[in-house]
Amino acid sequence: SVAAHGLPLLSQSARRRVLEEARLHIMRKYTRDPAMPGPLRGLIGAMIRIFWVDIVLEVEADNRKETEDGGFDDEAELAAAPAIARGMLQVLVVEARNLAPVHGIGTNPYVRAVLGQQVRKSSTAWSNLRPAWNCIMDFPVVSLNGSLELEVMSQAPLFGGDTRLGYVSLPLKDIVSKSESSLRVSATPQLSYRCEPLAGAKHGELVLILDYRPLPRPTTRSAFFESVRRTIRQWAARFR
Repeated sequence: SVAAHGLPLLSQSARRRVLEEARLHIMRKYTRDPAMPGPLRGLIGAMIRIFWVDIVLEVEADNRKETEDGGFDDEAELAAAPAIARGMLQVLVVEARNLAPVHGIGTNPYVRAVLGQQVRKSSTAWSNLRPAWNCIMDFPVVSLNGSLELEVMSQAPLFGGDTRLGYVSLPLKDIVSKSESSLRVSATPQLSYRCEPLAGAKHGELVLILDYRPLPRPTTRSAFFESVRRTIRQWAARFR
């Protein structure tokens, strides 16, 4: 059995399925209250993903040779490691306005967001020059160097490459400094509404709501998140 012999005896794809099922089980346990506010649910999910990095790295430690076959992208996931993450950035991609159409093949916009090694993508809005995604993207913030890059792309309907409709580049220092300034005024961080013109396009705007929150260091985690971590460890113990 898995419990008796450990995850390393499973195939890589089987290990990934078991680990993902365990993560979803823990996520459901801590977010099953239907009255839970959406931002809190998102924060809990982000913290669980942060803690899950340790579990994935431990399970895969003896199976490094398999990573070339499509295993976990450790470099990307390490961006969320609690030992180095200083905060969480939640980006609500609301909509785009007045996009320039793609000639001949239709305009099917989506947003691709990149922060360091981390990549997030919205759904595709087919045949739409004013798409409303209302898509939430969570990013652990490790360093203030660099920028949050958001590309508005048009998906090719059948074949060929996607077309860039424009992009927005937001320096992390600017995002974090505005959030920290609001914290000095109020105990609750203020959401930052942004309507950014698309660079590299004749016209178009991208509407965003940004919410940056500093994270406590691991030694000062609340009892709640310590409970989450204990639950994750208990799950991991089943496979050792």
